[in-house]
Amino acid sequence: VDQNFPRILQYTMKKLDNKVLYGQSDILNTITINGTDVQVADVTSIMDDGKVTYTIPVKDSDHNSDAVLTAEFVVDKNTLAFNIIKVQNNLADNDYPVQSIDIPCNGILNL
Repeated sequence: VDQNFPRILQYTMKKLDNKVLYGQSDILNTITINGTDVQVADVTSIMDDGKVTYTIPVKDSDHNSDAVLTAEFVVDKNTLAFNIIKVQNNLADNDYPVQSIDIPCNGILNL
C-alpha cells in the first residue's frame, strides 16, 4: 500500500508461490468531492495488522469544500475492503453538504 494516499501498489499471493498482482502504479493525489477534483496533501496513515487507516484533508475554498475523510484498507483472509469510515464536513452541512466522493483513476487491481 501507499502510505501517502489510499492506493494498492501490489498484492502478493502467498498461497500461489508469492506471485504478484499489481494495483495502481501511478502516484495519485486527487479526491473528487461533489464532482470537483481536489488535489490533496498532508495525508497521514497508520498501519496496523491487516489495516491501513488514512486521514485525508480535502479543502478547496473556490468550490466550498472543506472536509476531513477517514478511510481504510482492511485485509481479512483473502479479501480486501476499502471503506470511508468518517466524513467530517468543516462547513455547514445544510449549505455545503458532501454528497459524493470519488478517487478517480484508482485501479485497485490491474490484470
